[in-house]
Amino acid sequence: MVVSLVLGFLAMFVATMGMKCTSCGGDDKVKKARIAMTGGIIFIVAGLAALTACSWYGHQIVTDFYNPLVPMNVNESK
Repeated sequence: MVVSLVLGFLAMFVATMGMKCTSCGGDDKVKKARIAMTGGIIFIVAGLAALTACSWYGHQIVTDFYNPLVPMNVNESK
C-alpha cells in the first residue's frame, strides 16, 4: 500500500506536468501527450499495487479463518 501511495503521488505530479494548461515541456504537443500518458500508466501501476496488497491481505484473513490450528477467542463467561 505504501508503494501504491507513493506511485499515486508521483503519477499526479507527472500527469500535472503533462496538462495542456502548464508550461512544463514547452509547446510541443507530442511531448506533452507522452508525459500525460506516462502519468496515466503510473496511475494504472499504482492501482494494481493497491489491488495486489488488498487481495493478499484478504487471502490471509480467509486462510486464517478456515485454519483449524488458529486459536478461537471463546468467551467463557456464564
